[in-house]
Amino acid sequence: MKLERSFTVTSEAELREVIPSPHPDLQNKNLHCLESASQTFMAYAPLLSVSTQNEHGYIDVFVIGDTPGFVHIVDANTLLIPVYADEQSQRCIDNIRNNPFIGTFFIVPGIEEIYRLNGSAQIIDDRQQIESFFPQAPRLHAVIQVGVQESFFHCAKALVRSHFWEAERYVSTNETFLPLARNYVHVHTELNEHSRSFLASAPVLFIGTAHHQRGDASPRGDHTGFVHIIDNKTLLIPDRPGNRLLYNFINIVNSEVAGIVFLVPGTNWVMHVNGKVTIVKEHTLLEPLSVKGKRPALGIWLELEQVTMYYSSALETARLWDPACHVDRASFPSLGKLFMQQMQPFGRADNLDADTIDYNLKIDKETNLY
Repeated sequence: MKLERSFTVTSEAELREVIPSPHPDLQNKNLHCLESASQTFMAYAPLLSVSTQNEHGYIDVFVIGDTPGFVHIVDANTLLIPVYADEQSQRCIDNIRNNPFIGTFFIVPGIEEIYRLNGSAQIIDDRQQIESFFPQAPRLHAVIQVGVQESFFHCAKALVRSHFWEAERYVSTNETFLPLARNYVHVHTELNEHSRSFLASAPVLFIGTAHHQRGDASPRGDHTGFVHIIDNKTLLIPDRPGNRLLYNFINIVNSEVAGIVFLVPGTNWVMHVNGKVTIVKEHTLLEPLSVKGKRPALGIWLELEQVTMYYSSALETARLWDPACHVDRASFPSLGKLFMQQMQPFGRADNLDADTIDYNLKIDKETNLY
């Protein structure tokens, strides 16, 4: 199906006609360093989503996992991500060598907020250097060194909508799409029976975009099967209310490429797709994606270049779906407290307080999920 120009959004100005800019306090939350709040969050995180750009210009999204706090913080501007040897990791390494930047976000089990971090990237593969930073990990294949350029906390809506930490909701659906053995890898240019079934069961995705050597990554969450399959080569993904910063959308209108990883809570299989993307605003296309009578204002139209399904050892190692590994929400700082801890040293939160932020977030979550 060929999209009419009037159906699409092709500039940041057109984006802002549909979705207004956020409050200045929200725009000020983006920092360029690792302060104490972000370091606290990373210390609990066993998994991160990584977005890179391959040699053909398309975006690849990976998940990297280990025990909580596996990422090493060198200083306020530098962190190291250890990488073990497998096919997906090698692709990630090759991409960074070709395009030295990265978009990431960190996930803490049981916590619905995430921490996003973007920056420059380079590969360290010298054994002596690797062992000096990670002496207890002799099997490491390489290390990704990240220079921090953007960092901020992201609200809980995506993981709330998807019931991300309620894997028991999806146990009965997991058997319907699981392919063959763990070493099964499906790589194709369009959907097949397995990938269609996976999409129908997936309530969450991690999207990666890039423009001008700057990457970004963020989650999208909804009910199962929220992604509309136009045909075996085309997907339409609804955009629900969020923080209105629109970093990924701004990248898309400039570069027209994206990569996505789909997940189903409770299983360690993932589905990765990438291709050309367009932002659509046409009501007749978006109306079927309405929830509770609310039509999404925008959607992501993805023309598939590659579809890959594989078993993720990163998810298995991170034990993301094990309730025993979930952090008690009551013992973990609220987003309001994390935000204040992050902003106060830089004089960006003088008129704010944690309780007010948390209250406003609670109301927004209750009234503006869709």
